Amino acid sequence: MGHDCCQTKLNIIWRGKITVDMPWWKILLALFMPIFIFLIKFTTNNGPFKPKTLCCKKHKKKKESHMMEPELEMTMKGPEQDPGMKEQKREPERRKIDSYLKKYPSSKPQLYPVGILRKNQERIIHITDAMYYLYTAPFSVYSFNLLSYVIFIIYFSHFIMVDLNEEASFKAGS
Repeated sequence: MGHDCCQTKLNIIWRGKITVDMPWWKILLALFMPIFIFLIKFTTNNGPFKPKTLCCKKHKKKKESHMMEPELEMTMKGPEQDPGMKEQKREPERRKIDSYLKKYPSSKPQLYPVGILRKNQERIIHITDAMYYLYTAPFSVYSFNLLSYVIFIIYFSHFIMVDLNEEASFKAGS
């Protein structure tokens, strides 16, 4: 759990859809004063602007066939072993891969700001979605639970120290 990749994954889970780079004080500010939700950036794979991943079965099969290619090249003899011929054979395959990469953008998480209108701009998270993402993130839920527990402890200790009278205790003789 102390390894960097484990800590990164835990940070991503802990923040929910909120970016990992967002300072904690901005998140707390937006939690208790929702007008500041516009300061927060989100990473999300949901909604109409979902970035498509590059890890599909077709791509994996192509990748595996490329991995076996050097072994085949070593056993090939004759005019096909010419570097110019190899390059010509690979050109249509490269075009297919390039068109595939253009069709499906990177699956790297992207930052999305909060906006009120979604119709005109597709790279904006609507304010209601942002509120949902903010208040359901584990960091936010934990912050609210911690705050409510501290408030409970303060009220309880105030009740014990101030409002509890000795008269309320059981009397020895009735």
